[in-house]
Amino acid sequence: MQQQGRTLKCPQNHTFDIARQGYVNLLQTRKKMPETVGDSKEMLHARRDFFAQDHYAPLSDGIKDLVAQQLHKRDSSKPTLILDVGCGEGYYLDQLADVQAFPQLCLMGMDISKAAVRLAARRVPNGRFFVSSVNGRIPLPDQSVFIILNIFSPRNNYEFARLLSADRHLIIVIPQSNHLETLREHFGLLQIESDKREKIRQALSDTFELKTTTPIQIPLQLTNKDLENLLRMTPNARHLPANTWEKAAATHPIPTTAAFEILHFMRR
Repeated sequence: MQQQGRTLKCPQNHTFDIARQGYVNLLQTRKKMPETVGDSKEMLHARRDFFAQDHYAPLSDGIKDLVAQQLHKRDSSKPTLILDVGCGEGYYLDQLADVQAFPQLCLMGMDISKAAVRLAARRVPNGRFFVSSVNGRIPLPDQSVFIILNIFSPRNNYEFARLLSADRHLIIVIPQSNHLETLREHFGLLQIESDKREKIRQALSDTFELKTTTPIQIPLQLTNKDLENLLRMTPNARHLPANTWEKAAATHPIPTTAAFEILHFMRR
């Protein structure tokens, strides 16, 4: 795309306005998106407040360390794009902001939620953000990305393979089976798919090789407000009964564990 003032123009002569907040809406649809598509403002604000307490800092540190390892192996004079697919409000990209000492590094995020992209653009002012769906063609050139981040978000294996050339990186974060186990039992949260890592590995095996897996276990002792934010910030919020929030406010602190796995794939 070429930028002309506050507008981007694609090769097919479609034009997209750059919003005042610094993002671009690239969803080519005139239909109003259902409220259940993407994260709602309530979910995003709850997640922002929860992350502000650094509960998931060990996970963001693990992602940052893995990204830094790959950057250290790369010629720093080359343009280097990191794309967060399903970036939400920009928390994980923001944790990478201080590695921008890498001269040619560009942080970019996409999400189907316009509210999410708006928050991300404010949070990471040096980043580049656009609204788009992972289910279609991601509007970036072939082999233009160095690292794709995919953190608790839908995937598009074909597009990921198209955007990455050989020996470039795909970092996927998934929950482990014991993630928030005590809260799942107490509040009836959505179950986690069994054998998730192996299913992802098999789905990607034609074009990606799984190089490393890094488990992250975070003991949590949450305040009632943290608990409410945790319940509101994920798709669980759409499935919980109306009395959940009163129950959360009256619940004594329940020790639980946030359990994740960082999967590092390389393009074959």
